Amino acid sequence: MDSMQNISSSFNSLTIKDTSSKNDIKPISLVPILLSPKNDIKNIPLDSVISPTKSIINNISLDPILLSSKSDDKVSKNIYLPQSPLNNIIKKSSLTSNNYTKTLYFSGDIIDSDKLFEESIVKKQFTRFLNENSAVKINKDLHITLLYTGGKYNLNAHLFDDLINTNFTIIVDSFAVSDTFFTFKVLSLQHNIPYFGNKFMHLTYIYTKNSKPVDSPSAFQKGSIFTFDKPIILNAIISIFSK
Repeated sequence: MDSMQNISSSFNSLTIKDTSSKNDIKPISLVPILLSPKNDIKNIPLDSVISPTKSIINNISLDPILLSSKSDDKVSKNIYLPQSPLNNIIKKSSLTSNNYTKTLYFSGDIIDSDKLFEESIVKKQFTRFLNENSAVKINKDLHITLLYTGGKYNLNAHLFDDLINTNFTIIVDSFAVSDTFFTFKVLSLQHNIPYFGNKFMHLTYIYTKNSKPVDSPSAFQKGSIFTFDKPIILNAIISIFSK
């Protein structure tokens, strides 16, 4: 009669016991192992998951959370299982785990801003704004803030780990001018770039000295709105702004 085996497993421990006679111990070739945060359980050959260092199973990095496989009181081999999803994210992200205190925000820097500045309607409103405001700050290097962290840890920051220096495009369809701001409206981001910025996607062009760039979308509520004859496609690159 085949021996009956009781197998109990958890995320932090795994014990395999043989309840048959001590003289009738049979090797167990398959063990249940947690492969992903979705709690998918699959049987994998024991030898394929045993390693003294990190290993990869189905493209998942297995950090050394040590489990023991036992047959009665005899420890057979060590098994390495993945850590929790949060720990994996922190370890994977050098930006969020080691350097996040130096990072202020992730941005999409516009490469060809001149496409906007050369529009005749933009030139006209630019001149008028400067004539009406003596103390202003001009952002000739336009950017869209994708994620603001302010030097604090942010779980979404890891999404940009492999995207730094990645090129993408944005579409601008209009701009607004108020007493304090000159702001372009971003209609959309292309190439599925993650975005956690202002709910009103925008590019701050000019603002008065006593105002804050983060408030520049208010130009669309308090100022005059101008729409381009056709949307303008701009090229951008993802970068990090640090202290």
